Amino acid sequence: MSVWSSSNGSRIQAAVHKGSCADSDRSVRNTQALRMQREIHQYRELLQLLMRIELTDAAHAKILDFPVAEGTNERRLRFAVHRTNCMGGRGHEYTFHLANGQREGDVVLSSMDVTFLVDPDSARLVGDVKIDYGEGLTESGCRVTNSRSTGKCPCGHHDLFD
Repeated sequence: MSVWSSSNGSRIQAAVHKGSCADSDRSVRNTQALRMQREIHQYRELLQLLMRIELTDAAHAKILDFPVAEGTNERRLRFAVHRTNCMGGRGHEYTFHLANGQREGDVVLSSMDVTFLVDPDSARLVGDVKIDYGEGLTESGCRVTNSRSTGKCPCGHHDLFD
């Protein structure tokens, strides 16, 4: 403890930290970083509870045609939501492709024997998702239905979110 006397005669007692200000700043930054990592982990866990991806039998059969992830026997797909130019940039489309590996912040979901990796930006827009596959005369491919979508653009190909 150090004791100082002020000009009015009162005494001030203070503990003197023997480390430098840089040590103190580093300690505060480390504490803040740990708190932030914990909050991000809790946010990801909450997102996993609020999100679900369901595959129809037709979509599952089509995905079984995809190769498995390198070095494993599992099918991992990166599922993402991208903004389009439809309706002045308000439209969104869905993409998925083979995933090379999990990235920092990914939310991991499974349906049947398929693992989906969803990036944090896309996760905000994913609710209960149903992926179906169909083939027709004019088009074939996957159709995605998302509970968080508030509507479709006039062309009917892109989801809208508020």
